[in-house]
Amino acid sequence: MVTPIISEHPGQPQTDPNDPTRMMVDPQMNFIMLRECQLAVSPDEDGDLPLHIAVAQGNMEMVVKLIRMMCMMGETLDAYNKLRQTPLHVAVITKEREMVRKLLEGGAISYLPDRHGNNAIHLAVKHVTKECLRVLLDESKVKFDLDAKNFEGFAPLHLAVQSGDADIVEMLIEAGSNVDVIDGKSGRTPLFHAAEGNLTHIASLLLQKTACVNIANYAGSTAVNAASGRGFLELVALLVKYGADAVVRDATAFSSKERQAKLTLRETLVRNKQEQQPQLNTAAAAAAQQQQQQQQHHQQQHQLFLEQQRLERQRQQQLHEHQQHLQQQHLQHQQQLQHHQQLQQQQQQQLQHVKTETQWCKTSTATALDLSKYVSSSLGTSVHPVHSTVSSVTAAVSCPPPTVTTSDTSVTAMSGSSDTSAPVFTDTTSPVSASEVKMKVDSDNVTSKSVVVSTAASPVS
Repeated sequence: MVTPIISEHPGQPQTDPNDPTRMMVDPQMNFIMLRECQLAVSPDEDGDLPLHIAVAQGNMEMVVKLIRMMCMMGETLDAYNKLRQTPLHVAVITKEREMVRKLLEGGAISYLPDRHGNNAIHLAVKHVTKECLRVLLDESKVKFDLDAKNFEGFAPLHLAVQSGDADIVEMLIEAGSNVDVIDGKSGRTPLFHAAEGNLTHIASLLLQKTACVNIANYAGSTAVNAASGRGFLELVALLVKYGADAVVRDATAFSSKERQAKLTLRETLVRNKQEQQPQLNTAAAAAAQQQQQQQQHHQQQHQLFLEQQRLERQRQQQLHEHQQHLQQQHLQHQQQLQHHQQLQQQQQQQLQHVKTETQWCKTSTATALDLSKYVSSSLGTSVHPVHSTVSSVTAAVSCPPPTVTTSDTSVTAMSGSSDTSAPVFTDTTSPVSASEVKMKVDSDNVTSKSVVVSTAASPVS
């Protein structure tokens, strides 16, 4: 009985809660999954995806999760790292059978070669991994060529014979490998490799699997030649038992016609070489001349490079000297500027001093005029105006005001005296050349206690 689906949201498409493909819509979980998917396809500095690393570490749980995630994104499981290894190659090398199975179930391809031309079958045979080889042969979803050769010209069966493992040899033959496949370098069959290695049990297995015993390599030698030449008598007897030619026929055992043909071919090659020798000599001379010209050109380029380096060093030195000269000029300019600023400060101080003295002189002049008026009013007599202007008085009381004493007229007035009598003037017939007025004034009324004024005056009436 099927349990009916309960509609959580009527009007919307409903899914079976027990469906394994059912996904909950959660924004936070979706963001985390999106981030994990992005990390799953991001290689590190060695080109390894997280799947490579998880396989190498044997983390089965993480491998399954990454395979499911990459299949969901549509990403390939056969990405290469910088060593041209796919995750399947790494799983075979580390002999992880279950990981090999999971990768094949996810769609990994087993026939992709690595940097040496070895596919997953080559690697399983080379590392003698029977379990992984069985999984590769039985569960691969993609058909592949069991006789594919690596960059050394060896098929998996050649490597299996060289390893000496009869089980692997039998597994490959039963899976469809050609028992007489020849390698790509010398034309040797698996039986020939077994004869060279004195692998009697492998040779017996190959012969039982209908291997041809008289196939020669590119040099004309057969398996029995290889075995007899090395003294493997038991193996020779086995090969003869299965029909090997008892007459040793190696590269030197040719008939007279064959030897004559080889001799004719050799003479032809020698004659062609002699005919081509002048051309070769001319070409060699031309090549030597060209090489000499190239060497001269390289020497000239080297000399030019050295000259450019010398000029560059000279330019750098001149630039350095110029920078030092500019720095010295800048330093001198700063010193001159500081000296100029000091001179300006001194001039400003002198100007301020002159202003102060001028102000003092003006103040002294005003004080002198006030004192002159006060003296005139205190004397109670009319003094004839001075012939000179006020500037004469100003000049007379310049800083510091000198005291001039004349012998013509002396006038003394005391501010504290109550005597109101007029001062005594000595009248002469000649004009008064100077007047001296000496007074003591109270400090509250005037600034100076004693002032001496000397002026050039006209005669007093």
